[in-house]
Amino acid sequence: MVLSSYKFRKVKFSFYEKAEKLYIILALSPEFVYTADLTYANFEGNANPNVPRSEYPNFNYNPTLAPALKNAGVDLVSTANNHAIDTGPSGVDATLNTLGQVGLLHYGYDALEPAPPALSNSDL
Repeated sequence: MVLSSYKFRKVKFSFYEKAEKLYIILALSPEFVYTADLTYANFEGNANPNVPRSEYPNFNYNPTLAPALKNAGVDLVSTANNHAIDTGPSGVDATLNTLGQVGLLHYGYDALEPAPPALSNSDL
């Protein structure tokens, strides 16, 4: 995953899991992230709780990565990349739900599973 700041410096960072919590390890001072106008990360993979976690070549992160990123100061993530559908259509939707639940802004793709209609014929 790559983190970018308002000055477009790219910084690699990693994360580790301990007791079902994820911790972000930044290769820079937290002030760099928290004082940025916008902190952006490429969310390269899925966060699908219905599929075992996996690494290369099909990335499926622990869904707690989303709140960990938010707590680390990330403002926005991109989901548009070559690993967007690593766990299939359900992974796309699960990832968007996970990001949305923690209020992490995202862009790149829309839900693949059709949403129920807002109105049905019986409502008319």
